[in-house]
Amino acid sequence: MGYFPSIEDALAVSEFVEDMLPKFEYDPEKYGYEIVLDKNETFVGALDYYLGFPTNLTIDDALELIKQHNGLAVLAHVDRKFGAIQQLGMVPPNVKYVEVRKREVALELRAQGFVVLTSSDAHTPDEVGSRKVYFDEKPKSAEDVLQLIRERRFKTIWDL
Repeated sequence: MGYFPSIEDALAVSEFVEDMLPKFEYDPEKYGYEIVLDKNETFVGALDYYLGFPTNLTIDDALELIKQHNGLAVLAHVDRKFGAIQQLGMVPPNVKYVEVRKREVALELRAQGFVVLTSSDAHTPDEVGSRKVYFDEKPKSAEDVLQLIRERRFKTIWDL
């Protein structure tokens, strides 16, 4: 995943990745409907392609794309079923920032030199807020958040 200092940077990456998605008919009853909401969360339409199919971007491509758009690349949920550790058997060495859910994995990855974040990375409503990062000072902007992470000026639930 990428953390960005501006909505413009995030949208640019999002649009690039969406353009890379394969566009073919799919069964929305099987994979889910891709609905479009406006800023007031009012239904305005539906996509006729599925957003969950993979692109042919490599990890290196994704890391570079995020960097080109002023973002901070964080490998999400590396310790989950579909995370890097389970899928690749390791965290790629060119990754610096990782997000985890389990304390033992966090400690192991820190010992290997990774900057470890934890967040709910919620995929379901009941997961929202289940993990948090606590910053050493209150960030005033998205850029402040990125800077505090880069400077490792935060704590996870395992540091409290």
